[in-house]
Amino acid sequence: MVGRHAYRNHSVAVIRSASPVLASQPLFNERGEKYDVHLRVPPKAEIHEGDGLFYGANPNGFMLAGGSRQNPQGQAEGVTVKASEGSDLVLELRGDDGPIPTRPPTTGDQVFLTPTEVNLGAAALYAVLPNFQHYWLIDAVAMNSPIPPRHLGLLAAYAATQILACLGLGIALFQTRDVG
Repeated sequence: MVGRHAYRNHSVAVIRSASPVLASQPLFNERGEKYDVHLRVPPKAEIHEGDGLFYGANPNGFMLAGGSRQNPQGQAEGVTVKASEGSDLVLELRGDDGPIPTRPPTTGDQVFLTPTEVNLGAAALYAVLPNFQHYWLIDAVAMNSPIPPRHLGLLAAYAATQILACLGLGIALFQTRDVG
C-alpha cells in the first residue's frame, strides 16, 4: 500500500542481453567504454542517440545501477545512448563529470529514461512497516523458478527482525504495567 508511492519511475524496456563492445572493458566504469544492449521487445518510448539512460533491477526504479545527468550545455553525461536501432542499443559512458554506474547493465534490468522520484514520507513509512510481500513465493512456484537459498536466508533474518521488533515494542509498552 505504501511502497508504490515511495519510488516513482516508468520502465520503458527490459534488457534481454548485454555485453561489452570490447571484451577488455567488462566493468563499464571508465569514460568512453561502450556496452551492447539488446532489449526483449521494442521500447515503450522512443530512445534517441545522445539520450541519458538509467537501468536497474527494480521495476519501480529503486536503487538504479546506472544513470546520467545533464551538463550545463544540455548534453547527457554518464550512461548515454551512442546508437539506437529498434531493440538494439549501444551505451557509452560519456562526459567529464557524469555519474559512474555501480555495475554494468545485465539481463533482466529495467530501462528508464528519467531518474526516479522519491517521496520521502512514503519511503520512510515503507521502511518502517513490515512488508509481507517478501514472504509471497507463489509467483516463483507458479513459474517453476527455483527459490535461491540466499533468499530464504534473508527471509528468515527478516522474520527474526520483525519478531524481535514486535517483542521489544511489547516489552516497552507493558514494562511498567501489572497485567497478571
